[in-house]
Parts: sequence; structure tokens; C-alpha cells
Amino acid sequence: MRRHCDLLLEVDQWTDFAHLKSEAKAPERTLPLTAILADALNLGLEKMADTCAGASAAKHAWLVAWYIRDETYPKRLAELVKSA
Repeated sequence: MRRHCDLLLEVDQWTDFAHLKSEAKAPERTLPLTAILADALNLGLEKMADTCAGASAAKHAWLVAWYIRDETYPKRLAELVKSA
């Protein structure tokens, strides 16, 4: 059975999360995925940070503020549907 992170990394190859202003990709590709997973599991950034070595809740919160916003979810979902 595939791990959730493996699936998220595969999906990440199809889509990108870009910086709110510069459109640059997130500096660490796993951080957006763990933040999305925390959201999907209703785990919260604090608990997710506890399980991720080297990723504080503050770092996750910064990443969510600049890369993962309400308007990015529908945009990325549309990309997934289009590529399926």
C-alpha cells in the first residue's frame, strides 16, 4: 500500500503551489504537502509540526499564508481534473 506522502508527491508533480506575489515555487516541496495533509485530516498545523522533523508550526503557518490559500485549492483541483 502506498503511503499518503508518496501519493501527494506524485500529485505535486502535476500541480504547483506558487508564492502569493512572486509566483516562485515553495522552497521545500514537502512542507506544502504536509500542510495540505494536516488540513485534509483536520489535524491542524501544530500537531502536524509535532510529527515533522525540522518543521515548526510557525514555519507551516508562514507557508500556508504565502502558498496555500482558499483560491489555490480550486485552481489546483481544476488542474488535476484537466490532467486526469
